[in-house]
Amino acid sequence: MADSCHNYGHLVGDTVLKTIADTIKVTLWDYDTPGRFGGEEFIAILPGTSGEQALTIAERVRAAVSKLEIGLENSSEVFNVTVSLGVANLVLTDSKAESIIGRADKALLKAKQMGRNQVVLGD
Repeated sequence: MADSCHNYGHLVGDTVLKTIADTIKVTLWDYDTPGRFGGEEFIAILPGTSGEQALTIAERVRAAVSKLEIGLENSSEVFNVTVSLGVANLVLTDSKAESIIGRADKALLKAKQMGRNQVVLGD
């Protein structure tokens, strides 16, 4: 995603973020809660979902985003983007949201280190 801002400017970057957000919304279930977490990061709360189910959903999001063709305004040029996703489960010892978010963030970093366009389940 950062490459699109660098190569095409912030307006295209905003278009990419909006397109990804729309893709996430239509890929999740109605009772899931997606949101922008900051910068180029999104978060989704998937109530009643196991780690394996969350991986499946995250993979569905990853695949949907990778199929997007984003067009440039006033141009016939299109480009593709990919996403890396970190997944974490709520556990009984989580007393603060930061705990689960931290595990998801570590999984996201691992996904990026593995070559991007990956889904990784955190510890």
